[in-house]
Amino acid sequence: MQNKYQKNLSTNNTFRATIRRNHYERIAASAQNLEKNRKYQEEKEEKERWKEFFKKAENLPVSYKKLLSRTAVCLVLALGIWGIKALDTQVANEFTGEITSTVTEEESEQLGRLQFVNGETEFNYSLPLEGEVVESFAESERDVSIKSEQQAQVKAILSGTVVKTSTDSIVINNANGTQTTYTGIVPSVLAGDVVESAQVIGSLQEEILCLETVSGVGYLDSLDEEQLEQAAMQIES
Repeated sequence: MQNKYQKNLSTNNTFRATIRRNHYERIAASAQNLEKNRKYQEEKEEKERWKEFFKKAENLPVSYKKLLSRTAVCLVLALGIWGIKALDTQVANEFTGEITSTVTEEESEQLGRLQFVNGETEFNYSLPLEGEVVESFAESERDVSIKSEQQAQVKAILSGTVVKTSTDSIVINNANGTQTTYTGIVPSVLAGDVVESAQVIGSLQEEILCLETVSGVGYLDSLDEEQLEQAAMQIES
């Protein structure tokens, strides 16, 4: 009798354990299904949001689209440069240095063009020396002659580059696009030298300095600062 009771008890325990296991399995399966449904719903909502975003983007004005595109490109470039700098290597430094140099050169060139268009190009003029005008541009219609003391210092009227020298003359391509020939001068500069306005370029050989300035619009009065500046603007335009 006792053995039969113990057998029935063991059977009941096994049955209860099976019921509990099945119950737990159903709960776990239900939780998995709920998690799957939640993820599916989130993905569906995310897709809907992106569809709505792209739909609105398509309706944006063209100017806004271009702005967004350029902003994205700038952001990518900025992140790329930041990433390169973060490497902190010599190659990275050289690469970023080249980028900076290129950008700086391009910006300088564009700035120079803008300054000229706005009439902001720097124009510095200097008289070549003190003396007496013995032949004016109005008289010769080509050059001017100035009398001064022998061996007096002669200065460049405009900044530029020396292209030719001889025993008694200097030819300078001025930065404003004109060319000036100084005759009656003992040069102290050489071909290829870059000179600034008012820089001493030689000394008077005897007593007469002859100046001849020419441009694409003809001969100019080397002593007329306003005429030289206006001629430069005409050449550039």
